Amino acid sequence: MKSFKAIFKLEFKRFRCNRNVFIFSVLILISISIIQISGSNYQNFLKAKDTFQETERQRVMEYLNYTYYGWYGISVLFIPSNLSILYTNTIIELFGNVNTGERLTISMPIKGKTSIPDISGYMNLSCIILLFWTFVSLFYGYDTTKNKDYKKFLSQITRKAFLFMVISRIILLNMAVLVTLIIPTFTVLINNINPFKVHLLTFALLLCLISLFFFSIGLNFGNIKNKAIGLANLGLVYFVLTLFLPWVGNEIKSNTFDINSLFKFELENLNIVMDLEERALKKIGKFKSGEIAPEKVMKIVWKALNTEFQELRERENQMKMQVLKRIKSFQIISSFFPINSYLEVNKEISGYGDLGIIDFHSYLQSIKDQFLYFYVKKKFLSKSKPREVEDFVKNNENLFFSKGRLTHSFGLGVGFTILYIIGLLFNASRLYHKRMKRKIKGIDIDVDFKDKSTVFVLCKNETIKEEIFNHYKNQDAVCLEKINPDDFRMNGIKPADLLEHLSRVAGVDEKRARENLEIMGVDIDTAENSHETILKIYAAVMVAADQQLIVINELFKKESRQFETDVFRLLSHLEKAGKRIIYLSTEMYQPANGFDEQIRIDKYGIFPIDFDGLTLR
Repeated sequence: MKSFKAIFKLEFKRFRCNRNVFIFSVLILISISIIQISGSNYQNFLKAKDTFQETERQRVMEYLNYTYYGWYGISVLFIPSNLSILYTNTIIELFGNVNTGERLTISMPIKGKTSIPDISGYMNLSCIILLFWTFVSLFYGYDTTKNKDYKKFLSQITRKAFLFMVISRIILLNMAVLVTLIIPTFTVLINNINPFKVHLLTFALLLCLISLFFFSIGLNFGNIKNKAIGLANLGLVYFVLTLFLPWVGNEIKSNTFDINSLFKFELENLNIVMDLEERALKKIGKFKSGEIAPEKVMKIVWKALNTEFQELRERENQMKMQVLKRIKSFQIISSFFPINSYLEVNKEISGYGDLGIIDFHSYLQSIKDQFLYFYVKKKFLSKSKPREVEDFVKNNENLFFSKGRLTHSFGLGVGFTILYIIGLLFNASRLYHKRMKRKIKGIDIDVDFKDKSTVFVLCKNETIKEEIFNHYKNQDAVCLEKINPDDFRMNGIKPADLLEHLSRVAGVDEKRARENLEIMGVDIDTAENSHETILKIYAAVMVAADQQLIVINELFKKESRQFETDVFRLLSHLEKAGKRIIYLSTEMYQPANGFDEQIRIDKYGIFPIDFDGLTLR
């Protein structure tokens, strides 16, 4: 638990660095601007509905009689959910027309290629946050596993290092995602819009899952040894998942409905109505509006309502069910692809989705039935005077309030995304531990420390050296090896914070580690985050452990003479404290006066040394 707290604390400091705070602040400001525009547009739209209703009332007053009212019918305004402000920055004016004719009309026909409104593409809050966090999550995951030396250091301390780091980053990532969503959403309360509904939680859940999905992908690519290949794969995956697959989905959807079948459908409906009118004209001629219809007229009217118009209703329902079946199939296919599923669910929550338009169509059907009976009652069963047409709309019948809903395959999409995440995390863990796995094979050497506390082990080749080093890694010994300081820089974190973190993770006394740094001439509170400072912090923390044996694997190779001198000073101090030191190398050390004879070894040779008057670089 101490190791987890230490790792989480450092990850939190890294996450809230000045660069990240600036980037997140910019994102939040952009999000606030976008959602304010959307909220303002939505409020203006709600105000405009009053104008719409008043205009419709005025239009009814202009009709000469009910015949004209039946021809022109009533318009129904589609009002999206207030959560649509998250998914579009412009409110689409969607109308339906109900009359006594052969079909229902929606401004974007439900039965054609344009049945699904376009809600602003990617220029809305939900998609901007999506593009940002998928990109950040992908590289955040990549960064988690790419720094091999730092991860190797952690794995030497605890086998759960990878788990602790992944959990820490998942927590921080989800916190940041929620903050960048909630803060902008709160601001629309200024516009008297309350977006805090159940579906907002759904949106937040999906966004967190998508971010975690991309984070898991990044974890896997971070294990690729070749950095260029890893980054290229990241870019390709980002493009395919966030841009290409959604585009393919839209293309498939746009071709889902056969426009030829639409023309045929409407032509057949028109033929039904025209045949009805032709038969009525032959039997009774023209009926004068304003008078009560005779019995022979009413027989034809009631028969038409129960036959031809019933047939039209059934045909509309059949077409609607065909469209609904295709929508369900498309949503099921989309659930296999997290981004596509995310976009489909968001459209439905906004009210502008496929199912929302289907609901609108169903509402228009019910209104049409009511309007037909109203029309028959007023035109045929009551007297009326010119320009005294009663309005069918008494309250808000000409307004349709769309409610946000979920796709039919919402649970399936969430389930697949979770399965992908579990699989990716498992594979990333497998690759990570395979990469960090210590070789079991090792060579035990017999070292006699009677004469000196420090010995130099000259190894014939790298393989022998690594086998000796691996042997001591599994013993009670401090093992120092060459590291890449860049793996420990961590977003420019201060040296003092790095020392605190490494000490906590390693479980050593930070005060002792500070003393070791002072011996090497480092004032940790004023030190710069340089290459040698990080190496010294690493060495100071490692040797602060209580083990008596210190094994060093070519720590000084290609480093400066000053660095070597400073560390020698620390090692000499440790010698005096009773520590024993083994230095491994494939190159013989250089004494001040050289060697009297040529050195020959079989596998390795052991030489007592003093740190004075030699170099191990």
